[in-house]
Order: sequence, then structure tokens, then C-alpha cells
Amino acid sequence: MSEAYPPVTAVKPDTVSIDWNAPSDSGPSTASASLSAWEQVNSLDPRSRNENLVKCSQCTYLGPVSSFPLRLNGNGHVKTCSKHTKPRRVDSKTGHSPTPSANVTTVSWTTLLEEIHLQAQGQVDLDRFIEFDENHPGVTGDTLLIRANTVMDRIKTAAGYRFNYKRRQDSTQKARKSTVFTYYCAQLEGEQTKHALHPDERRRRPKKLPKIPRFHCNGWASLTVTEEVPTIMRLRMTHAFAHVACFSNRPAGAGVGKPRPSGSSFSNSTRLGQSDPTAGIRRFG
Repeated sequence: MSEAYPPVTAVKPDTVSIDWNAPSDSGPSTASASLSAWEQVNSLDPRSRNENLVKCSQCTYLGPVSSFPLRLNGNGHVKTCSKHTKPRRVDSKTGHSPTPSANVTTVSWTTLLEEIHLQAQGQVDLDRFIEFDENHPGVTGDTLLIRANTVMDRIKTAAGYRFNYKRRQDSTQKARKSTVFTYYCAQLEGEQTKHALHPDERRRRPKKLPKIPRFHCNGWASLTVTEEVPTIMRLRMTHAFAHVACFSNRPAGAGVGKPRPSGSSFSNSTRLGQSDPTAGIRRFG
């Protein structure tokens, strides 16, 4: 008579009891059932995977890189967990620009100009959706840039500060054609334009020009213009404090060239930028 082997007693958390005398035709063995349960628990533990643990930049979640949402371009993962990434992506799809079904509160063009004029005496911090008449020049412009510049010209007058055009950013959503145009206060420190010296010394600017006073005023304005809803625009504008208004440091007659010969390929109007849609926004400094 053969000697029966005693059952194996677990000594580690990942070992199981095995009954060698259990009949083979009585269904799944205790060993296979125990191992299956342990594998299920083990698969839920992110630390069991051979991956580096990453902490969410918005909360205390800690998990493997693969548990974070993929980037929209498919290259790698974002640094925020799904809880904080999904709401932000939903907001980006709805967009900062209004849609016909968007429930946004708008202000009239006249009301906005009055509000800007009052706030310009101190701190400006605005985020408004503007509603225009269908015949307003900011709606009937040929291009989005012309429309934005037309609106900003009146905003600059109401604020008492000159804002220069800096950049544009087109929407990445195919179903929504909108563009954000960014402007900065002409006296904002660090944003002054540096002009290259002209090769001809006789055509260079005078070296001793009065300097424009500059401030850390955080003067920025962004205007969102859409093709879908041309009568509604979004203005976000900040200006930390009131300061001396901008002035031109160019001497009288500067920038006006001599008439060109009649056979010249460029007319004076073209050279002076009159055909440029951004000619109405003159840069200083």
C-alpha cells in the first residue's frame, strides 16, 4: 500500500493548498480555482504590471502609464487621469466660440464699449459674448482678420490704449470654423518690436527718439471670430492697471517716402501698406 502524501500548507500569500487525493473527475480542482481567483485579483493591481507608476497632475491618483488616456494625436499618454481629462475634452469640443444652439448670454456692441471705457480707468477683466447687427462692419468684412481688426479699432478707442496684433490661432475642429486673434497692449513690457537696421544708413531711423513708457500691465485681448455665427464674437480682455496712454515716437513725416517714378512696379499706396488689411493697426516701439 502506497503512502499518502500530506496536503501542502500555504506559507506565502501567493501559494495555495493542493489536495493530491482529490478525484480528477469532480470538476475544477481546488488548485486551479484558487489560482484563477488570485490571477483576477492580481490583474486589478496596477503595481503588478511591469510599468512605471505615474501620478495624476490634478489629483492623488497613482497608476501605470497605460491607465492614463491617450493623447489626441495618438503619441503617448496625457498627464491627467480619465476623471480630469474627459470633462476637459468635452469642454474643448463645445468650444469657446458660440454655436446656434449654444445658450450664451450676449451683450450689445454699445454696452460693451461703455463697459470697457469705465473699466479702463482701473483694472480691466472682461469675458463677453458680443452680439452685432447684421450690417456692422465687423460682420460684413471680407476676411476674419479684417472683421477682427475692425472690432478691435473701436475697442482700442474705448479703452484709451493701443493694442497691436500678435497672432491668430485657427480651430482644430473640422466641424467648427473659428479663429482666435490675439492682441497685446503696445506698452506691454517685453512685447516691443525690434526693427532690423536698414542697409542704407541714410534711410535708418533717428537714433535719439523718445522712448515709449512701458509697463507690466498684462494688457492682452483675444477675439474669437466664427464663420458659422458671424454676428456673435467673444472678447476676453485683461489690463491690470491704468497707465499713461500710448503715443507715437516717430517724428513728423516719418515713413512717408518720396514719389516713385511712373514706371515703378510698386505704387506709393502699396508701399505704405494701404492694401494690407492690418494697416489700420500700426505698431509702436
